Amino acid sequence: MHTLENAVAVAGKLHLVHGEAVRENRMGRYFRFSVKQETPWEDGGVRNDFLLVRAYKPEVQDLLKALEEGTPIRVSGEVRSSVGSGAMYILADEVKILE
Repeated sequence: MHTLENAVAVAGKLHLVHGEAVRENRMGRYFRFSVKQETPWEDGGVRNDFLLVRAYKPEVQDLLKALEEGTPIRVSGEVRSSVGSGAMYILADEVKILE
């Protein structure tokens, strides 16, 4: 992890982003996915949040590619913003499967 000020850990279900999952930029090749969090509302409905994540580490990419959509996971890393668009994402340092 690069900076402690931006440290984050989130848990939810693996959601594979539609389209091109493997991309490349000046930092290298990365696997793009999201963590789906389902938050119950007081009215009985559910709010779905999709937290975007990028994984540059080959061992994390290999783990993610072997998992199925909806697998419960915990992602640790840091919050970053894309240089081009400014969109926020989590830079994954570690991914663990939750049971």
